[in-house]
Order: sequence, then C-alpha cells, then structure tokens
Amino acid sequence: MAPYIRPENPSASWMNPARLSDDDFVMKDGRIFLGRTKDGRTIGVDDNRHVVTIAGSRAGKSATSLMSNLLTWDGSAMVVDPKGELATNTALHRAKMGQDVFILDPFGEVTGEAEKFRASFNPLDELRAGGPRDVVDDASTLADALITSDGRTNDHWSMSAKNLIRGLCLYALHRRPQDASLVDVRALLTSPAEREKKAPAGAPLALADHFEAMTKEDAFDGVLAGMGSTMAGKPKSERGSIISTAIEQTSFLDSIPMREHLAEQGLTSMRALKRKPTTIYLVLPSSRMGTHFRWLRAVLTQAMTALERTENATRRPVLFVLEEFPTLGHMRLIEASAGLMAGYDVKL
Repeated sequence: MAPYIRPENPSASWMNPARLSDDDFVMKDGRIFLGRTKDGRTIGVDDNRHVVTIAGSRAGKSATSLMSNLLTWDGSAMVVDPKGELATNTALHRAKMGQDVFILDPFGEVTGEAEKFRASFNPLDELRAGGPRDVVDDASTLADALITSDGRTNDHWSMSAKNLIRGLCLYALHRRPQDASLVDVRALLTSPAEREKKAPAGAPLALADHFEAMTKEDAFDGVLAGMGSTMAGKPKSERGSIISTAIEQTSFLDSIPMREHLAEQGLTSMRALKRKPTTIYLVLPSSRMGTHFRWLRAVLTQAMTALERTENATRRPVLFVLEEFPTLGHMRLIEASAGLMAGYDVKL
C-alpha cells in the first residue's frame, strides 16, 4: 500500500492483515476480486485505479485473478484472450449473468459450449456506426492501427500508406454502403496498378481507374476526390512504393479464416459495451500474433475510440482484461490512453 509518496524515501509498506476484516475489503458487486483469507472470507477492493498482476510463468495468474474476476464482475468487459482460455471457461457463466457475449475468434481457438458465442466483427461497421460527421476521422484512426511505422520521425511511406488506406476505406463504404468490409479494401488495394492498353471490354478496373473515379465523387465533403487526385497526381514510382507499403502491411487480410471472419455479419459496434452489459473476447493465438496483430490493434483501437465517445448507460465501468499483455508488443494507444481511461469509465 502506498498512501503517500516522498521522492527521497520509499513509502510502500505491507498492510496489517487485521484490516482485511474492514468493510473496505469485503467482496461486493462492482469490486475487484483479490482472493480469500484462510478462514474463507472473500476479499475485494473498490478502487478507481487500474490493476496489474505480475508473477512468473505458470504461476496461475489467469486462473486465480483473471478468471475469478470475469466470474464476478457484473459490468461490461473487453477481454484480450490470446489462448482462448478465458473465453472457454467464463463465456457461458457471463451469459448466465445476463451479458451479451461475443467471442471474436477467427482461428477457432475456443472450445466447448463457448463456441456458440463465436461472432464476427467488421471494422467498417464501426465507421458506419460513428455517423457522417466522424466517419473520415474514424477512417484515419483505423488506418493508423492497420499501418505501423518503423519509428523514424519522417516515415513518408508509412504515412502515405495510412492516407491511402483511409481513402480506400471511405471509397469502399461509398461503393457498398451497407456491406463493405476490409476484404473489399484489400481487393481494391491489390487490383492491377494500371490498366493494360489492350485490356478487353469488361475487364476489372485497375487501381489507377479507381483513383480517377474518386476524383469525380463529392462524397465525404470532397475528401474522396482529394484522395483520388493526390494519388493520381503522384509520380508512378512514388505511387507504386506507397501502394507496395500498404499491400505489405495488410497482407493478413489474405488469410482465409480472417476474410471469412471480416465478411460475416455479427457484432456491429463496440458501443454495445456501454449501452448494456456486454462481454467481448478477442482471441488471437500467439502463433498468429506476429502476422495478424494489426487485426487486434484495429479492434482495440476502435473499442477505445467508441468508449471515449459513448455515454455509459450501465452501472459499472467497462473492464479491460489484457491477458498476456507483453505478447501484444508495444501498443502506443494503450500507453497514451491509460491515464485517461478512468475518465471514460474504463478500468484496465
């Protein structure tokens, strides 16, 4: 416990065990479960700060801390669950608590009765849910999650690729307002760069044709036309490098299980977490983390953006459970938002 901080001397100290009998440590609804005493009393804390569990491998962090809290927390929860163990062991119980349960599990890691809660999620649905005023900014946020930078201060190719992906997301939505998905964005991106001179009539449009079509659209207050003009006006070699960067960084969209997951109907908006008691599990095995982590980044980014803008109609903060957090790699979004999340009724 650290009731105060003095820069010159450490101030942390062990709490007197006798205090566990105080009402402050009695487990009640809306409290974080800590464990049980030797005489069987259940201990919980009500604290508006975030919580981290640190222990060695195979120490039982999931079973003793994460699963226990998912079995007791009666508010909404967003659960990053790489191995699918939390979903497999707690999804049915949370459904019986009255929660709407969705397991986003493109590679089928979840087993048993929890399989019936497996659902899909199309990130472009979240752009639709945000409304016309926010759709351009939300497309930028999604593109930022899908295209990662190498950390250089002037990463022209990554920044340009983000702008391209933003434009293609908007273009896909404009062409197919009701059912466009990231699969459509990938199809546009991997179209032939230029139309062949002797292409037969009815041949699929080249990417250059799509850029030209964008210039004639007034959708999204001219943003689409501007994107088309920008790409069409770039030198061929520069345009090719930008397209190549975007293709490389979205290659996970060629995965058949991922394409099936993105193209199906399912969860329509992360705003559900604040509108009614809802639990969403994100399952991505470690064997796919290196190649498909951008999907996880995209979903988490959209969840945080949605929760920031949505008024909480439930009784509790939304609990973000980040299992095996170090395996996710550096996520700037989590780092930048951690100190602000409590104000959005989100608890890590």
